[in-house]
Amino acid sequence: MTIRVGLILMLLSYLLLSSNLRAEGEIDTMKTLRIRHEVGFAAGFTISYGPAYKIRMNRFAAMGTFAPFVRYNIENYSAGLSFQYMIQSTPVSNLFVYQGNRILSSTQYDNTWNLPPLSPLWMKETFKEYLFSHSLGLGYEMFRRPGKKNPLGFSLMAGWAVYDNFNAGMLTAEMSIMYKFNKD
Repeated sequence: MTIRVGLILMLLSYLLLSSNLRAEGEIDTMKTLRIRHEVGFAAGFTISYGPAYKIRMNRFAAMGTFAPFVRYNIENYSAGLSFQYMIQSTPVSNLFVYQGNRILSSTQYDNTWNLPPLSPLWMKETFKEYLFSHSLGLGYEMFRRPGKKNPLGFSLMAGWAVYDNFNAGMLTAEMSIMYKFNKD
């Protein structure tokens, strides 16, 4: 009985002490939390392609991309969300680990005139699919020194990816060019 009480007291004191230490650490990191915004263009097999927005919070970053492609009888919507963690940062470069996700919605229409004449629904959907891709790899970002006038950053990423709802896997390559609003 006394051993159980002793173990419970040790566990409670550990939880109380560790929560206090965590709270002090959180207060310190909140003082130095730096949020930066970037816009630009990204292209890759698993981060999608098109206009991109990135938000950085100290060592973490999240980037979203979206690109619609609409043609006569085809609609493709590609959206990506990727996450980055900075391993090492210098005044002119960042080395990071990234994880990318992309979903592609593809719809094809058949424009045969099987419907009554002058019908507003003359195009019918014939094929629709959703494809998910996922990647994990390393990236390297290059940019000019903070005091320089050019606030552009160029990133190259490479890693392992799975495509088409986890049916195929191979190497992948991604890139982005981002304009940094918050210059340090």
